[in-house]
Amino acid sequence: GGKKFARWIDGNGNPIDYNMGWNFDESVKAYAVWADESEYVIKYDLAGAPYNDNSVCKFNSLTEVISLRDPAWPGYRFTGWTINGSIKKSDEITRADFVGDTVLTANWAALPYRITYGVKSGETLVGETGVEKWVNYGETVGTLPTVEKEGYVFIGWRFNGSFITENTSWIEPRDATLIPVFKRIYTLKFSLIAIVRGNEV
Repeated sequence: GGKKFARWIDGNGNPIDYNMGWNFDESVKAYAVWADESEYVIKYDLAGAPYNDNSVCKFNSLTEVISLRDPAWPGYRFTGWTINGSIKKSDEITRADFVGDTVLTANWAALPYRITYGVKSGETLVGETGVEKWVNYGETVGTLPTVEKEGYVFIGWRFNGSFITENTSWIEPRDATLIPVFKRIYTLKFSLIAIVRGNEV
């Protein structure tokens, strides 16, 4: 693009604003600052995170500061932006990193969540050491213990109204306690009555 007049500055690089009145005690040599009229675009690739209304912005040669904010995504921790082949935190990126149209790609790390087992007195965990496990957000839960309870058959684990199995992908961005679900065992008893010659014995 072409050039356009931006502002006047003095010999020290300080801006001169004639609209504010003359604040100098002596003659001052003014220098014209010209700016490239080209505008450049910053695009944000949030790598799967929810759409951000501020995902596109523009800057030009007059832009002195570009401030970035960390995006948020439930279940993940933002670890930085990929810019010019490097990963940097938002506060590590400076105006000098932007030399033209730029794509910032967000990097994320899945957060770990603690799963505990809500067993009560009379209920025994089977097949698992410990009373908790950790699962990264978005990953499958993996091996789960069963529960023994006298007079009942263990059916599975439930959380927030849904059954949780080893193949369940953990998409709850919080710690959780799984509740065991049982089915009662009923025993049928039969009484045998022997009848001999029409008489009960």
